Amino acid sequence: MKKGIVLCLALAGVMVSHAQIRVGLYGSASLSKSSFTKEEGVVTTTKPVYAPAAGLILDIPLSSEFSIRPSLGFIRKGIKAKATASEMGIISSIKSDVKMNYAELPVLFTYKKQLGSTTFLIGAGPSAGVGLGGKVKTESFIEGIPEPIFSYEVNPFKKSDHIEQPFKRFEFSGAGMLGVELKNGLFFSANYLHGFSNISGDAPDYKFRNRTVSVSVGYFFGAKKG
Repeated sequence: MKKGIVLCLALAGVMVSHAQIRVGLYGSASLSKSSFTKEEGVVTTTKPVYAPAAGLILDIPLSSEFSIRPSLGFIRKGIKAKATASEMGIISSIKSDVKMNYAELPVLFTYKKQLGSTTFLIGAGPSAGVGLGGKVKTESFIEGIPEPIFSYEVNPFKKSDHIEQPFKRFEFSGAGMLGVELKNGLFFSANYLHGFSNISGDAPDYKFRNRTVSVSVGYFFGAKKG
């Protein structure tokens, strides 16, 4: 039994070495905005959420031009929104600052084209995200009164007195990437995550989906291009 385990580990090591799998680290600056159902008769304005992101990435060659690039990163998604309505001459508004922290696992099928010492890349594939926590800050105002008439802060993924149906933690997305990589392993990329899952825990007719754009810089350790 022990000999079999040792043999399997040895074979796995040979396969990894032969495939020249590379491991890298990256950091990103992200901009996130959400698509959600807007209420009739209410004027809604939105702003994006900016945040850093970071993670671990692998490059698994399939051929000289194609590879699979899975990565595991930590990213913040969300939106800032203001909803304003008028009733009987009274103008009221609600401000919400939604910030959700995710562990994100995109798996990109990547095409590479080498020109001199620079490799150009384009990739696409599925991505799975798991909500780890975050904060929703909500304030309600009436025009003419500077202070909020009520406010609260809660975790968007946990049930509370203010959130009866919390957001769903799991999110399925489509991911895309354009990038360049230098011969020394340094790479730069522009990335996009398009959430397909409706993460709202409310009524079925209310939709909430994340959209995230980021720019990344990273470095691959190990095998260098020839």
